[in-house]
Amino acid sequence: MHPKVTAFLIATAFASAAIGQQAQADRVLHFTSTGTEQAIDEIATVIRNITDVKQASLDTKEHALVLHGTGSQLALAEWLFPLLDLPTSDLVVTQERQKATKHETRVDADDVVRVFYLSNTATVQSFGEVATAVHALFGSWRLFTYNALRAIIVRGSAEQAAAAEFVFNEIDKPAISTDSSHAIEHTHSPEFRMRIMEDNVVRVFYLPNTRTVADFQLLSFIARVATDIRWMFMYNAARAVATRANEERLAAAAWLFDELDQPTNALQDSGPHEYRIPSASDDVIRIFRLEPPVNAQRLNDVSNRIRPMTSRRIAMPYPANNAIVVRATAGQIALAEQLIKHQ
Repeated sequence: MHPKVTAFLIATAFASAAIGQQAQADRVLHFTSTGTEQAIDEIATVIRNITDVKQASLDTKEHALVLHGTGSQLALAEWLFPLLDLPTSDLVVTQERQKATKHETRVDADDVVRVFYLSNTATVQSFGEVATAVHALFGSWRLFTYNALRAIIVRGSAEQAAAAEFVFNEIDKPAISTDSSHAIEHTHSPEFRMRIMEDNVVRVFYLPNTRTVADFQLLSFIARVATDIRWMFMYNAARAVATRANEERLAAAAWLFDELDQPTNALQDSGPHEYRIPSASDDVIRIFRLEPPVNAQRLNDVSNRIRPMTSRRIAMPYPANNAIVVRATAGQIALAEQLIKHQ
C-alpha cells in the first residue's frame, strides 16, 4: 500500500477512535426544583435539541435526566440545566432574579446559546406568540421554550442572539388596556441593525389604540401588504409588531401606523394623508377617509371598485377608521379620489 494512503488511514482511524471515545461520556443531571412530568419533559426536550445530544432519557426513580454525548455537548447541558431547573412557586421572583443576569455561553467562534426569561406573558398562548414571532423574524436558527418559567432558549450566531435580546426587551410588555376612549400616545422602538445585506433593520411598532385584536391584526396586515414588508409578526396582548425590513419600507410602515393607530373613526387631521415612496418616481400610498362614515360592507365594496384601477391592486379597507388604504401611481390615486367623491 502506498505510504500516503497508509498514513491517511491511520490518521482517520485515530480520529474515529477519538470521536468514539468522546461520545462514550455520560452525565446524570438531577432535578431539584422541577416536579411535574410535563415540565420535566419540556426541559429534556430543550436540553436534547440545544446541545445536540442524541441519547437522552429520564430516570423517574432517580428524578434525573441521563445524557450520553460528547464532552462539549455534556458541558453545554451542565451549563443550561440549572437555568431551567428552577422553582416556579413564586414565578415573578424567579424571573426577576434570572433577568438580572445575562445568561449566555459561547459554543464556538460564532455559535452561542442564550436564555431569556419573559415576565409579561401572562398565558402560555401569549408566551408562544412572542416566541413564534422572534423565531420567524431571524430565519435559520434554533429556538425552544420552557413554559413553566416563560424561558426562551436560542442557539445561533452572536448577531442573532443580540437581535433576539433587542426584540425580547422591546416586545415583553404588559398587555394594553382598551378602556380609554382617548388616543394613547404611541411610540416606536429604536432600531437594531444587522450585518445582512437586505432587510437588515429590526424595529418594533406599538399600536395601543387598536381596540380589538381583530383591528390590530387587520392594521398590521394592511401595513405589511401596502409596504411590501416580508418579515412582520404580531404579539396581540401588547399590540406589538416585530418587523425586519430595509429603511425605506420601515419608514413607510411607521407613517401608516402613525396615521391609522388612532381612536375610532379618527385621522390626525383633514388630510390629504399621502406618503410618497422616496426611491420611486411615481409610487404613492394614500389613505382615504369616507365622508360621511359608512359601514364595513360599503367600505369593502368601494375598495373592490378601486382595486382594479391600480397597478399594484392594493386597496384595503380599515373599518375602525372608516378608511381605505391605496398604493398606486399619482394618476391612479386621482382616479380613486374621484370615484370616492361620487360613491
